[in-house]
Amino acid sequence: VIVANGHHWDPRYPKPDFSGEFTGEIMHSHFYKTPEKFADKKVLILGIGNSGCDISCELSKVAAKVTLATRSGAHVIPKYILGKPLDANGKVLAGLPLGIQRAIFNVILKITRGKVEDYGLPTPKQRLFEEHPTVSNDLLNLIGHGRIHVKPNIQKYQGKTVFFEDGSSEDFDVIIY
Repeated sequence: VIVANGHHWDPRYPKPDFSGEFTGEIMHSHFYKTPEKFADKKVLILGIGNSGCDISCELSKVAAKVTLATRSGAHVIPKYILGKPLDANGKVLAGLPLGIQRAIFNVILKITRGKVEDYGLPTPKQRLFEEHPTVSNDLLNLIGHGRIHVKPNIQKYQGKTVFFEDGSSEDFDVIIY
């Protein structure tokens, strides 16, 4: 048996780290197991990748507040499209040129969820399929219902207070990278 989990074997933290010191708990998503220990806590998740989104969605059911901070936007694609898993739809489109695949998916996403900016997320810098997409059925709905809040990148820490690049600040108990 060979397990080849690539770059996911080693937790990566922001480099350089943000200035100041955070006095709450800091952990990496690599070490996240279950949501129970985050009940009634204010949690900041840094990063809009699949792990960050999955954890945000799960914690939104138990935490006092969940905030997702991101320095860049992402294309958020549902796990199911037209009643089929995303990868099953991908197989149907696989023979088409990338530009046509991108156009079809953009139309489907516009119809089913609108623009990610409408949910308060930043505009993705890359076109669809130029980077690994974020796959989630729940993220945009939970943001829309106010269960997950969106902030820009972190600027600095001061105790349990996190300052964001938009000039706002907020206290948190836990930060998950």
